[in-house]
Amino acid sequence: PGGGSDGTDLVVGQLSDEAFASSLASALASKGFCVIDLALEDGLAEKARTEADALRAEDRFYQPPALIADGLLGPEGSARIAELAAPSPGGGGAGAGATLDDVDTMISSIGVS
Repeated sequence: PGGGSDGTDLVVGQLSDEAFASSLASALASKGFCVIDLALEDGLAEKARTEADALRAEDRFYQPPALIADGLLGPEGSARIAELAAPSPGGGGAGAGATLDDVDTMISSIGVS
C-alpha cells in the first residue's frame, strides 16, 4: 500500500503518518531498504540534477575517508560526496546547492512528525 507503479514502495503524501511509518518499517524489515517517491513538484528533480552537475563541473565532489563513508550510506552509497553551504535561516536560498538543500530537508523530514 502507498507504493507507486514504478517499483517504489511508498509515495510521500499518499498515506497517513502512521500508515506511512508502518509501511516504511515493514519494507525495511523485509528487504533492508525502502524506495520512496518524494512526489517532487514539477521541475524540482531536474533543477536538483542541474545543481549536482554544476557541483561536479566545479570538482566539488570528493571521496570521503572510510569512517565517514561508513557513517553515511556506506562505501558504495557515499563513494563521492560534496559539501553544500549552510542553509540560510528561513529555508530556501540562492546559493549553489539551494535546491539540493531543499530536497535534503524533505528527505530528512521523512518519518519525523
